[in-house]
Amino acid sequence: MGQLKHIINRLMAHTKTYYVLVLFLTFFFVGCKKISKEYTTVEFIVVNPANGEPFVGMPVKLMEESGKSFGSSGKEIFEAVTDANGRASVTFRAKKGSDTWYYPYIKDEILGVSGFDFAYLKRPYMSSYFIKKDQYNEARYEITYYAYLKQITKNVNCEGSNDTLIYHCWSDKKVYGPRYYNYTKTPTGCYEYTTGSHPDWPPGYALVHMGWHWVEWEAHRTSGITYGRDSVFIDKNGLGTLEVLY
Repeated sequence: MGQLKHIINRLMAHTKTYYVLVLFLTFFFVGCKKISKEYTTVEFIVVNPANGEPFVGMPVKLMEESGKSFGSSGKEIFEAVTDANGRASVTFRAKKGSDTWYYPYIKDEILGVSGFDFAYLKRPYMSSYFIKKDQYNEARYEITYYAYLKQITKNVNCEGSNDTLIYHCWSDKKVYGPRYYNYTKTPTGCYEYTTGSHPDWPPGYALVHMGWHWVEWEAHRTSGITYGRDSVFIDKNGLGTLEVLY
């Protein structure tokens, strides 16, 4: 009787070992399958480079497009909103073949009117080749709002026509887009300038991107050379001024 019990215990021990081994191999292969190249990942990233803040709660979606030369049809395969880091991600099995492709979209209507309230500085190029199947893809959107800038330049200590001002104005390079600027001017004499008015903007202001704006200058006169610098951070729809009083 004791010998039989010993044999049963040994069988049960081997059975437990086999069961644990089977579980281990199952989890191993499942894990390998998850990181297999058979899976495509698309991660949405939506940020404002002017202040480094993410766009939280931005609706995003991934569309599956297919068709021949006679047209195409789309099917939504993923929809979400960006998290506290401005991110949303989906992993899926992409259909093989060149007649099926995938497009990322964001529903930017919540920001206002594109080109009027906000501007895209960077976004995915809408191409059937953008989403690479069976690998990780970053769908990055950099969006910022518009603001308004007034520039005032005046030679308040004019000594004559030989006075020369060299001034350099530029906006934040992180906010490179349709309203980015970077230029140098060298007016002479008793120079004076103030930003003109535009019917669609606040009087005396020009349309720019929100963010940092700078000016550095040096004034050359018979009496010597003077230097100066001014900067301003303008928030969404805000007003800012850069002054060169030399």
